[in-house]
Amino acid sequence: MEYDTKTPQSVTSDPKSFASDSVRQRWPVILTQSIDNVYRAVSKTTEPEAEAEGKKIIEQLGALKYEIEHDRKLTPIPDDGFTDEIKAYNKEVEALGPDAHWYDVPWLFSECYMYRRMSTFFQNSKHWKSYDMYARQKMDTFRSSRPAVLELASKYKQFVQQLRANKDSTHDAEAEKLLFTEMFEICLWGNATDLSLLTNLTYEDIQKLQGSEARKAAEKNILVNDLPKAYEILKKAQADGKKERRVDFVLDNAGFELYVDMILAGYLLSSGLATQIVLRPKSIPWFVSDVLPSDFAGLLNAVANPRALYETPSEDEELQGKSPEPLSKEAEQDLQFLFQEWAGFHSEGELILRPNRYWTAGGSFWRLPSENPELHEELKPAELIIFKGDLNYRKLTGDAWWPATTPFTEAIGPMGPSSGLNVLSLRTCKADVVVGLPEGKDEELRMTEGGGGDSGSRRWAWHGKWAVWHLDLLNTMSRLAGSVDVQNTHSFLKWGAFDAIPANGEITHSDLAKKVDADESLIRDFDETLVPYAFMPRYLEHFADDHPEKSFWDVLHQDPERMQVFQHKMKSAETIIPAAGLYDYSWLQGDDGERPLLVDVGGGRGHVVQVTCEENMACKRTMCGSG
Repeated sequence: MEYDTKTPQSVTSDPKSFASDSVRQRWPVILTQSIDNVYRAVSKTTEPEAEAEGKKIIEQLGALKYEIEHDRKLTPIPDDGFTDEIKAYNKEVEALGPDAHWYDVPWLFSECYMYRRMSTFFQNSKHWKSYDMYARQKMDTFRSSRPAVLELASKYKQFVQQLRANKDSTHDAEAEKLLFTEMFEICLWGNATDLSLLTNLTYEDIQKLQGSEARKAAEKNILVNDLPKAYEILKKAQADGKKERRVDFVLDNAGFELYVDMILAGYLLSSGLATQIVLRPKSIPWFVSDVLPSDFAGLLNAVANPRALYETPSEDEELQGKSPEPLSKEAEQDLQFLFQEWAGFHSEGELILRPNRYWTAGGSFWRLPSENPELHEELKPAELIIFKGDLNYRKLTGDAWWPATTPFTEAIGPMGPSSGLNVLSLRTCKADVVVGLPEGKDEELRMTEGGGGDSGSRRWAWHGKWAVWHLDLLNTMSRLAGSVDVQNTHSFLKWGAFDAIPANGEITHSDLAKKVDADESLIRDFDETLVPYAFMPRYLEHFADDHPEKSFWDVLHQDPERMQVFQHKMKSAETIIPAAGLYDYSWLQGDDGERPLLVDVGGGRGHVVQVTCEENMACKRTMCGSG
């Protein structure tokens, strides 16, 4: 609301939009499937209380379906223990007005509202709190992808073994770049065909693959390709010897897509392009197939015990009297190799699962920096944040009717260059919003068969045939803002700039610059920092620990986890703002070593002193204390 784009959002009342089709056709079908899934689970329970609760949930799902089909008004969501979340949803329902109804509301919010309301049915029960009504469908999609799963496991094993065997040899740079592209293409399309790139890193074989008709066709369907820039980011961090190189995945679908995401994560770690992968799943059943922590555990169990998955008949196979084909010993070993790889990465802290309930909030990611500053700060150290799938794309762009030529950096607003994030969006188009296209491309695609024509609909973007790879690079200077702002404030006080600003009325940047004899660009930059300062008292009033008698360190030490995160961030900051490089410490090298020269009173782990010592070969001539 407050932080959203002013560009009109897609609404369910627009007959030309996919939103209209969704509310009238897709959602009732999804609810019918949900009812069927719960009914199956209820029929298997032997606990009377659980059975009664299950039947009540079925009634609630049926009532919600009826409301949607008959265009009833949106109603407040009952509290389910996550009070702040529910308040946020209900505040938005209230803001839509008393007459807000299903066939005339913002598409993004109403779809999130539907799934969040469904979640309360289960959360407010005793026996069904952790039940995922879509778990069976997710695993069924993984089972049905058996040929691709086995092929990809085999090729990945070959790749890793060859990489380790040749770890000291020099690889063809062009081959590595094309392999990177291949891995991301598999991740984009969720498709494990044409995987010969994984067997070696020779340029000749890759050239043959690049000539395949299937690959050419797939590449033609990628409308925006910023992937080479993403590769350069990771490659540069690796070449610069950066010790911590993290890549975050804001996940989309479970099943085979999660499997492919894990393959990509393993590739990034094994190749050295990343030292840590953070997987960010949802916390409640969401948009049918989105990843939950339980899906991650289920996938690990599946690859650890593949025979139990692939040789046990499914419900449908049992009804048809069919038995699945036995798994070969080689295929079993390939999948177990994956499990050992992933389990090893996980145990070493290189592969981390980190849910956050904000991913199931009702609004767009335009709100994220303001509504969840803790999550925003948590994302910043990542070299790349990969947002997977269509829903994340809709949330990044505010699900708005941007002109198709709108730059991606503009369409994602507060998540853009000033956010301090490198945002990479991998998306196959399944909704109306599309940005970053060349002039005339949208019109060209509308004229293709089924593309929408002159109807005003962007139907070509509804069915996943076309894809985009958007990258938004952070403004590096935004990471320096804290240190620069302190110096700016000092300069303003020295110049008397605050005295020159009238207590009442206005003054332009240029007039103030003339008054204090300063460059106008400095005045303009500093003015931007005053906005958060204006909100600081209100922020502190709401979030402060209310212990004015305690120092910053006293408060921080009360929360060991927060203290650990703070220390980690301070250490990471040294790679961005090298404090050791601000001053000339070469004089350390000539000291006789009889007295302490440097004392660290910052309360950290002494990382600045350590770097200073290492750069000046004077480690034995310093002392590090804390205070």
